[in-house]
Amino acid sequence: MKKIIKDTVIFAGANTISFVISALGGFLVAKILEPEGYGGFSAYKLFISYLINLHMGIFQGLQREIPFYRAVQKEDKLKSLLNTAFSFTFLISLLSIIILLLSSITSSEFFRKSFFITLPLIPFYFLKEFYRFAMKGLEKFKELSFLNIFDSINLIVFVIFFSIYFKAEGAVLGFGISHFILFFFAYFFTRIIFFNFKIKFEDLKSLFTVGFPIFFIGVLNIFLFSIDRVFILGIYGRREFGIYAMAMNFLNLIFQVPIAVATIFLPFLTRKKAKEGSLSEFIIKRDYIIYIYLILVSLLVIIFYPMAFFVIKRFLHKYYTALPLLKFLLLFIPFPTLNYFFYSFLIAENKHFYIIPYHLILIPFTVIVNSIFIPKFELKGACLSYLISQFLFTLITIFLTYRFIKFKILRTLTFVVLISFLHFLIFELIF
Repeated sequence: MKKIIKDTVIFAGANTISFVISALGGFLVAKILEPEGYGGFSAYKLFISYLINLHMGIFQGLQREIPFYRAVQKEDKLKSLLNTAFSFTFLISLLSIIILLLSSITSSEFFRKSFFITLPLIPFYFLKEFYRFAMKGLEKFKELSFLNIFDSINLIVFVIFFSIYFKAEGAVLGFGISHFILFFFAYFFTRIIFFNFKIKFEDLKSLFTVGFPIFFIGVLNIFLFSIDRVFILGIYGRREFGIYAMAMNFLNLIFQVPIAVATIFLPFLTRKKAKEGSLSEFIIKRDYIIYIYLILVSLLVIIFYPMAFFVIKRFLHKYYTALPLLKFLLLFIPFPTLNYFFYSFLIAENKHFYIIPYHLILIPFTVIVNSIFIPKFELKGACLSYLISQFLFTLITIFLTYRFIKFKILRTLTFVVLISFLHFLIFELIF
């Protein structure tokens, strides 16, 4: 438990520092590019995030299998899995280049230029993700913490430099070059690289079997929680997309805490499941962690908002209309962050795939909600749609966790609702 707390503090702290650096640099990029250019750059990154999903769950499978095979001391199998995953990563990066070439035929001039200038750098987008997931599985959280901080500095330096001279297209180029530089540092920390590309079907099947449900859920999550942005880009264009992206970028700073907690917890829970067979006792005896976590998130939000207000008002006045959106999101955000915590238990129990049918219901529901609220309430309607989806998804995750891991759900939900309600009142009274 002490190791979990220590790793969480280090990793969450590094993630927060990394995200603050990225945010501050991102604000400068936003100022240089202005809303339309910043919206284009944000849309390019969104497209790349979709493209990365060609790995089909191999990365998630690797993250889960590494601690398992280390626990049972099968080093040869572990090396074989890493070789297969690395080789497969490079192969799908070549496929993504073909997809970008085909996409450029029907794209606008900005996106066509952006795709062409980053084609040689595409493999490094995928390799970055390979190393990140491998380091999580190997529990190299100190090294990953440093890498994340370096990545944020590296990214911002190159994006700002090229943005000054080439505007939005330059930001895209800087984004690609930063991934190329990061590859060498990731290799230095892991010493994982394979020049003899070898894909064993048995290993690929194993990684796919474990990782595909996690991946598929991740894809559904990305789509579910980006429907609002797709609607905004389609209805209002790049400028309004840039305003909304600014609010969401600030919100993502808060989400670094639950992401870090879940990332640290997963290898620990996987080992505990392998050794003890059940996680019920753990969550029953330590449910106080949930309440402490929620209180800390609430305090973080209350401290965070004045800082965000100052930054936008003082340095990013063209994005001032993002402030009401951010305030509205922060009123309700502590509760939805719990989905990361409970989802890590589902993955450890290998029951995460049971959430897929609920995604398939939530996605069309979210499309309908966005199609109603965004034309009527504009960007604030998008925020409302986003929160509704987050709330429903979190509730589903909690109840599914209870289905497979028995814990005191009524007591947990009572405290969770109470803390969330107090946060709403305090935040509304102060701001």
